[in-house]
Amino acid sequence: MGIPFASSLIYDYLIQSIDHLKQVNLTNQYVIIDGNSFMYSIYKTIVIDDKKKQASQQLTRTPFGYDGCWKIFRETLSLFKEKCSNVIVVFDGIIKSNSYPRPPPYRPSGLYSVFDGKEEKRLPSLLRHEFLIILRQLKIKIIVARGEADPVIVGMAEKEKAYIVAADSDYHLYELSQGFVSLRYLNLKTLIGPNFQLADIFGHIDKARVALWATIIANKFVSFDELKVIIN
Repeated sequence: MGIPFASSLIYDYLIQSIDHLKQVNLTNQYVIIDGNSFMYSIYKTIVIDDKKKQASQQLTRTPFGYDGCWKIFRETLSLFKEKCSNVIVVFDGIIKSNSYPRPPPYRPSGLYSVFDGKEEKRLPSLLRHEFLIILRQLKIKIIVARGEADPVIVGMAEKEKAYIVAADSDYHLYELSQGFVSLRYLNLKTLIGPNFQLADIFGHIDKARVALWATIIANKFVSFDELKVIIN
């Protein structure tokens, strides 16, 4: 869905502290990982860590340090494979673009790479390929959704009573049996982190009203004439 500034709204205003949230240990639990979200989250962490290092030690320098990134991705995924009872990674398929989204906000903290002098939120070209190779080597099941992965992941999580692991704030909009464990707070060495439920973010607002709010806030306003064309 990609609601502009949803992460800031949720984490900075709706839930300013996670101290009251129930902690969950993903050891021996069924886990479904949002593949695209996971890749971006881990890579963003690598970029942030690089800013603290000397240029010669940075993985995201030129030439790009694929070997170093491989090591970090493999160590993280190996921990999930070893500790969780089952792990599935789900990727987006072909996503039909929305003609009426609100424009994405410019936010320097969300820019991961520099290409041709322009800062962009884009993964290095071979990183996804490396990620898939690691998953296959570790024998972690891979699923590619026909369209957007979010509803597929939620449906699987409900069916299998699994926890969702991702860095995508859209999962806060779903009412989940087990819950959503955000990579923002998950300790990737112990696999312990806060377990989010819909009520933790939106209080007593039910899922139907949350869905309505999300739909309205994620799209730009259009004239009545344009609306008639959309409906027809």
